Amino acid sequence: MKKIALLLCLLAYPSYAKELSEGFSKYNNSSYLQISYTDLSALYDVIVLENFENKRQVDRQRKSKQFRVGRKSMEHRNNHVANEANRVLLHSANDTVIEQAAKHIRMSLQSVPEQIDFSQLHQKEQLVFWLNLYNIGLIEKTLSIYPRYKLEDESQDEDGYLSEKFIQVAGQSVSLKDIQYRIVYPLFGEDKKVIYGFPQGYLGSPQINAKAFNSVDIDAQLSELANEFINSNRGLFIDTQGRVSGSKYYESHLDLFNGMKSDLVTHWLEYADEDLKNALTENNPIEFGVTAWSMFEALDMRKELGDKVDQNTNDELHRLLDTLDVEHENARQVILLLKEINTNKAPLSRFYGDDIESVKLTKS
Repeated sequence: MKKIALLLCLLAYPSYAKELSEGFSKYNNSSYLQISYTDLSALYDVIVLENFENKRQVDRQRKSKQFRVGRKSMEHRNNHVANEANRVLLHSANDTVIEQAAKHIRMSLQSVPEQIDFSQLHQKEQLVFWLNLYNIGLIEKTLSIYPRYKLEDESQDEDGYLSEKFIQVAGQSVSLKDIQYRIVYPLFGEDKKVIYGFPQGYLGSPQINAKAFNSVDIDAQLSELANEFINSNRGLFIDTQGRVSGSKYYESHLDLFNGMKSDLVTHWLEYADEDLKNALTENNPIEFGVTAWSMFEALDMRKELGDKVDQNTNDELHRLLDTLDVEHENARQVILLLKEINTNKAPLSRFYGDDIESVKLTKS
């Protein structure tokens, strides 16, 4: 029944084209082969500012329905989301090292299906591959358009950064939206928490994960992202009357929940904190009025998060906020790792596991 319901959702949604996903529909759940994301994790260590205290904070005096977290006008920054979500140090990429690193890693990852028999990967390993490819592609694109602080138009445009077909996978040109809607959702959409693996580049969407996804921890990683977004003001906002308003991101995914708000509420209740559970069980009508279109960049987080992150990384992050020098230890680590990446094909070191010899023979 779940598969039938999902199929009906996909058919009802014009953007879900099945022909692309069918080329990646085979998998081998007996396989132990894994893909290494050491380079991606090293890059995240440099540019992702992890929010260690991501709790819902509600300023009862504010009544704005559209949350703005921009650096353009400090007095207009809404405290509803000022302390929420992991951020990316986009403004630190002034010497293009990070943008080049993101592009090289993306090019290496996109070549994986050409280097091995992709159908021999475990299903979870395939999901992790698509999520990591999407996220590094998103970082690359947001770096290329920075600083465009409000992404409402850019993210929705047919020729915007989410729709540009700049990724080459198995001989096909695909966009970030293609990966999300035409590959991952048709193949993995039965597990609803997969929607939290797709940040959109703006705050009103799930946060970017602080580490590369991996097949061992993928369920826990997605659950943590679901928990953060659902219990944030960006995801579900509780107003002074106890009414709940959901993110526009959920409205665009309603078809994955059989088009039923009640199914979506059931999903929220799996992760909701006590305040949210109480508000959701009051039978309040759910509207989708929460938006926060500001880029997920970290410049405005210097004051808000400075005393909340681990002290060992605090000084490091503040230095990175000022400059990202290629001589820096983490930057050097990224550059050294990039030297192992041939942008025309994935290096053999990208793969590991008991099945590596058979994979070598498959793609010799």
